Parts: sequence; C-alpha cells; structure tokens
Amino acid sequence: MMKYMIVIFLTAALIISFGTGLSAKDDAEKIFGNVEKRLKKLKTVSFSFNQVFYQKVADRYIKRPGKLWLKEPHLIRLEGPAQQVVTDGRTVWMYVPRNKQVTVSTFIQGEGGFQTPWSLFEDSKNKNAEYLGSEELNGEMCDILLLESAIQGGIPVKVWIERKRDIPLRTLEERENGDTVEYVLSDIVLNEKIDDEMFVFVAPEGVETIDLRE
Repeated sequence: MMKYMIVIFLTAALIISFGTGLSAKDDAEKIFGNVEKRLKKLKTVSFSFNQVFYQKVADRYIKRPGKLWLKEPHLIRLEGPAQQVVTDGRTVWMYVPRNKQVTVSTFIQGEGGFQTPWSLFEDSKNKNAEYLGSEELNGEMCDILLLESAIQGGIPVKVWIERKRDIPLRTLEERENGDTVEYVLSDIVLNEKIDDEMFVFVAPEGVETIDLRE
C-alpha cells in the first residue's frame, strides 16, 4: 500500500546543494527518488487534508476537509464530511451518512484501486519529473516538482515536498479546461501505532447495507 503513497502519499533528510554541478533534471530525479524511498519504508501514516476543487465554468470553489489513516500493507480509513471509506485489505466499506447507506465491495489492489495524494510517486519508470524551485509552506521549506505521466493523456501535477522529511505537503492539478484540484496536507504523523480495528467499519443502527461482492 505504501507504494500508493506513493500517493502518497507517503531516508535521511534531503539536502539540496546548488553549485554542485547538478542539473535541474538531476535535482528532480534525486528528490523524486528520495520521496519514493521514504514512502516505501513507512508502516503507517495519518494526516488531515483539505481538498479544494475549482470549477472555472461556474467560477466557484468546492472545499472538502478530511482525515486519512494508512497502514501496511492495504489498510485504509478515510473520513470526510460527505462519506467514509474503510478497507481492511479484503473488503471496502463506503458509507454515505446523508443517504443512511453503506456499500460493501471487494478491495482491488493496483490499477483503478484506492488512490491518495501520495499516489503520484508510484511507478517512477512512467513518471517525468521537472524541478520548479523552492517555497516555504506552513513553516517548512519545500521543493516543487512538476510530475507528468510518460503515458499520453496524463495530467501534470505540481507537488510541494518538505525537505526535512521527504514527504509531499501539497499537490496542484491544473486541467486544460481551467479546473484545478488541490490537496494541502497537515498534522502528518509517520509510523504511529494504529490498531487494526480502525480499519473495520461497523455500520450505525438503521443504515442500509448494499453488498456488491460476488
């Protein structure tokens, strides 16, 4: 699962030294590699996030806060204002409080499976990285990468990477129609103890269950 976090989400602290003769491409590949190594070593991650979706045609912003817990190998819990998604690595529960309904399905690993803001660092062989510069974010110095899929049709994404811990703090996806999707992460905790019970969903009383498993 941590390969999803590359998302995402998720080595020693990175030291960028300008004047060593490294090109921008070398810098980008080094940063990308450090993040990928860092995320693969993680056993658990939790963080809060704010998703901001901008619709250009309507000139409006839609903001959605949430909280995400991840545990090796495929345990995931996502809590947001509109829905909850929980998986124990075998079963996925998707609960929509407004509808008083929970959908149960089989967990699918890999292509088409659950994605996180850190999933950008999965499959490095099919990613092109460009170094765009540095910027302070929430009091932490970050390096900014532009990540593009080597496969035609992929949408470029800007990623702000905290130098101290080699982890993504912000992503910005800018689409051709002018829409944007942004994630800003906060309260990131690495390798905390998380009980497996956190990744089993218990439906509240009166909630309808729709089982899609065969």
